Amino acid sequence: MNIIRNTGFRKIVTVLAVTAVLFSCKDSITNLEGTVPLNPYDTLQYPENKVPEIAVDSNSFLGIHKYILSKKCAVPACHDGSFEPDYRTVQSAYNTLVYAGVVKNDSAKSFEYRVVPGDTAHSWLHERITTTDAVLGRMPLYDTLFPYQVTFQHSGIRSLEFT
Repeated sequence: MNIIRNTGFRKIVTVLAVTAVLFSCKDSITNLEGTVPLNPYDTLQYPENKVPEIAVDSNSFLGIHKYILSKKCAVPACHDGSFEPDYRTVQSAYNTLVYAGVVKNDSAKSFEYRVVPGDTAHSWLHERITTTDAVLGRMPLYDTLFPYQVTFQHSGIRSLEFT
């Protein structure tokens, strides 16, 4: 115990440790001799303009998200991740809609899920965008869905399939 507490011993150990660290560093950088392997990313040619957009079937869930949910619903203070359902990405929209429980139901408690694939009659989302109930309120609250957008949503829910 006295050896460890001895300040002279501590100084010697510290000097030896610093010396070992300094002498273990090399002054030169090692270079590979010969041919350096080709980096496949060096030869990529990116187009001057942006990548062409891939057409999305408007009657699919991806189409519903791209053309309706992300434009009309995923806006600040609405379904932007502040609360469910979350429409920021197609993944979050799917996870918070398909077979997700209903939080705010109608007075008769008619709906169990927000979206039931292939069944608009039991899908709360379809009810919320087509309802005429003034107490419940039609979605989107501060915007309007055109009839063709309601048709896209209806067809999208009906076309959801699981493999």
